[in-house]
Amino acid sequence: MNHDVTKEKDISYYLSLNYRCTLSKSGDYFVLYIRELAIMVQEKTLDDAYRKLVNEKEKYFKDMIDNGFEKYIVKPDMLNSYDLDFKRPYKFFSSLTPFLIKLTIIIILIIGFGISIDRATKKYRDPIFIYEKIFSQRERLANMSDEVKANIKSDIKRTVTQIKPFYDEIKVLFQEEKPSKSK
Repeated sequence: MNHDVTKEKDISYYLSLNYRCTLSKSGDYFVLYIRELAIMVQEKTLDDAYRKLVNEKEKYFKDMIDNGFEKYIVKPDMLNSYDLDFKRPYKFFSSLTPFLIKLTIIIILIIGFGISIDRATKKYRDPIFIYEKIFSQRERLANMSDEVKANIKSDIKRTVTQIKPFYDEIKVLFQEEKPSKSK
């Protein structure tokens, strides 16, 4: 929407849209609810509840427009594309298509991410790799001043102290169960 258009016209446009409204009675009160806009009102009479709903819708649209969020206002035609119609299978499955595509992409990403983590962790679990990594740094460590070594040692102690509670909580996940000895 163009901000040059008057706000009253924008608000009147949005107020003219027909949203689904749920009506229920809670005790002595009428409750009106528009799920898509997250607007709910309750009053003693249906007329009062309806007037309050119209006022709340107007306030909602005005706030969204004033803050530059009009593109996020859900329009009723947007709602119909997500309705599931079980009587017409084509419409039902076509409405599921975007969900299934997103689900497939997420599964592919999770599998790919899991494989790359597995490869990385296998590399770092290898004792030869760890040995080479430590001893390739030996010369660099030998040339460090005692003050720098003390700072590194202090940093390592602080890091270990910070992660120890976390490690204590999750280490049970990595322990192998010992087979029970049966007599």
